[in-house]
Amino acid sequence: MKLAAALILTPLLLLGGCLGALVTVGAIAGGNIPSAPALQADGSGQITKAQFAAATLGDIGAPVTPSNIAKLVVWFQHESGGGGGDFNPLDYVTPTDGSTAYNSAGVQNYPDLATGIDMTGRLLEQSNTSAIHANLMQDGPWGPYVAAVAAFNAPWVSEQWRNALTASTPSQADQYAGTPINGRVQAVAPAPVTPGPVLAPVFTNVTGLKIVLAATQFVGIPYLATGDPGFVGHIAPDKWLAGWATGNPAYFGLECSMLVDVALLVALGLNLNYCSADYRNDPRFTRVPMDQLQPGDLVLRGPCGQTGHIAIVASYDPTTGKAGTIDAARHGTVVGFRAQQNVHAWSFTDAVRYTG
Repeated sequence: MKLAAALILTPLLLLGGCLGALVTVGAIAGGNIPSAPALQADGSGQITKAQFAAATLGDIGAPVTPSNIAKLVVWFQHESGGGGGDFNPLDYVTPTDGSTAYNSAGVQNYPDLATGIDMTGRLLEQSNTSAIHANLMQDGPWGPYVAAVAAFNAPWVSEQWRNALTASTPSQADQYAGTPINGRVQAVAPAPVTPGPVLAPVFTNVTGLKIVLAATQFVGIPYLATGDPGFVGHIAPDKWLAGWATGNPAYFGLECSMLVDVALLVALGLNLNYCSADYRNDPRFTRVPMDQLQPGDLVLRGPCGQTGHIAIVASYDPTTGKAGTIDAARHGTVVGFRAQQNVHAWSFTDAVRYTG
């Protein structure tokens, strides 16, 4: 398999219709990222260090390469090992909406995966991590990177810790890449709904969780649209996955509705060659109000074409009315998580949920 096709993960394989059979295809030094551990019976699951690293790199716009992923994985391991705050492998102490203290030093538990990725990205974009950030943005060499991480941590770690980090090698990331970070991605019980023609019936959110976790496998893939030079364009998701698996660079891109199409194929076996607005017209997708979103819902605006857009809801907090999404946003960006926004203030106008 060519490296380009393995930057995030070999396309997710679901056996028996269950997300519990995610297939790990190899070590990141060879260009592959271990997949998440199996979902539990309650619909919960965890994210590996390598997956969290890839998503973080996509969030800050850095190259999602095996070398960059290895850099973050090794830092995660040295920083928090097998512990640390929820969705916070770098032990960041800055609080945000919904976070709680993990320990007396102020390390935070972040409430969900999207928030954790966003806050880790913020840490990497601080003025005192500028050397680390610059190295990741340039996919720079290992030595200066670990030296910069050691210098950043110098005020609160031991000399032994710094020496161990600076002596580390990229290959050491392999033994940690498939281990999970703290924080379980939970299936959320559906909120009560009032009967009506535009409301979704109560529906188990495990389906939505499958859609979200399927979409995370493509974090870091660049946004490309039909008509872009060398890009295959909007095609059926089964054909895109087949081309992607070969490493053909013509398939190394996704536009917004293609990401949704591919995630639905991977998660639910639906082979839908849809543009964004088509989801409004499929009776298997039921309209839901913006204040009753669940992970896996699809939020839309506009018609098909350049003015339309579609994204997958990754998290929703009904107490604040804020939702986070995963999408392929626009040229110059990659598939990634977007910070939570108030659902009454963003540009999406309506939402649908797959109900079968």
